[in-house]
Amino acid sequence: MGFFSCPLGIFKAHQTTTKNLSHAVSERFWKMVKDTVEAQSLALTAQRFNLEAEWKNHFPKHRPMDRKELYERSRVKIMDEVMTACLTSNINWIRTIEESLWKHFAPYLFENIYFPAASSETRPMFNTIIDIKLREWREKNLEQMCLTVGSDAMKDEIRKLVEHNAAGDGDKEQDSVYDVIKKAAVDAALEKHQWERQALDRLRTLVANALDDSSIATSLIWDHAVEFWQNAVVEKLTDLEGRLRQETGPGFRERWLSWRSASPAQRAAKETLLELDKLQKNLEQRKVPHLSDLSADDVSAVRKNLELKKIPVDGDVVRHLWTLLREQAFLKDASKRAENCRSCFYRHQKGSFDDGDSTNCDDVLLFSRVRRMISQTSRSLAQQIDESEVRRFERELKRTVNEFGQGQEGLQRFFSGKRVDLAEKLKQIRAIQEKLDVFVATLSDEERTKRAKLGFSIR
Repeated sequence: MGFFSCPLGIFKAHQTTTKNLSHAVSERFWKMVKDTVEAQSLALTAQRFNLEAEWKNHFPKHRPMDRKELYERSRVKIMDEVMTACLTSNINWIRTIEESLWKHFAPYLFENIYFPAASSETRPMFNTIIDIKLREWREKNLEQMCLTVGSDAMKDEIRKLVEHNAAGDGDKEQDSVYDVIKKAAVDAALEKHQWERQALDRLRTLVANALDDSSIATSLIWDHAVEFWQNAVVEKLTDLEGRLRQETGPGFRERWLSWRSASPAQRAAKETLLELDKLQKNLEQRKVPHLSDLSADDVSAVRKNLELKKIPVDGDVVRHLWTLLREQAFLKDASKRAENCRSCFYRHQKGSFDDGDSTNCDDVLLFSRVRRMISQTSRSLAQQIDESEVRRFERELKRTVNEFGQGQEGLQRFFSGKRVDLAEKLKQIRAIQEKLDVFVATLSDEERTKRAKLGFSIR
């Protein structure tokens, strides 16, 4: 009996055992799995083809790199680009720090040292006040302020180098995908950067010696001091005249050409200055010092004259405008005296200036001391930058870049945009497709092995 019948059909004998039925179900199941996986693989192949085509159209000059690969490449790229720019740049650190120190110290020098001393009536009193004010300035931790200004100047220049490099000036192959992490790493490293403590000790001695030394040994030093004085006065005078224009509003020509008008407060300030100008001329005839304060009687007289014009003005406004006006007059006079002092070195050397001499050049000594302090401090800080601070910044930058690579969330913050997202999708699809291909190949190998062992195949 090779066959037997049943209501559902006819089976062969070798198909009715438990082993054979189990094998048939298993083979059928894995065939369905294989078909599903192959279908998914085909779908992924199509999606991968579309993404690769999109990549070639949008980013033909770049290789697809995911965030992790971009970070690994950025570690070398940031260190190479930033440090090469720092070490090969043509930055004149001395000039840069000198400009920063002067910009930082100029307001204090005029408001707290020069103007108070200039209000004195005699030369000895002027020089005494200068010595006292300079000592007070030095005792306010001046060396720390110099170090802070020098550090900020270095950081600003490094940031400018990074921004210039990120702009890709003259570099067609500059890749902007690294700009975010590079800027973040530089900012973080600069924030953590601290100067060597030994630099503060050197600056303390240097600043003290420079400000205490009022001697001028050569005519060249004298000329440089006079030029420094005159430039400082002209710069301050320009700023002061700008403040006066803001107080009084646009002039006649500006009102007509720019269609601008003065506010009521500005018109009142202009009338106040006219009254104060009359008072100033009267005081000049009486040879009252330029920076003398306005008395209470003078303030009342100015206010009464303005009230007759129906212009009410507060006493504080009168005093404020008087200060600006008198400082302007003093600075104009100082500029003329600076020009006259250019040829007075030998008179200074012989000590032939009298207290009542119209050519008073004691101001040169003050600005010579300040100029010497700024110059020597700038040289010391510039030397410190070249010899050690750039290298210390390099080590801090390397540590910062390594810290950025800890965690996927940080990488998502530094690397974003269509290019990165597309590269991430490509990587994921390629990885999934490779695993599916390995899975299908494994199924095929196992199926062939089982058939070989059983010696038959199920149709």
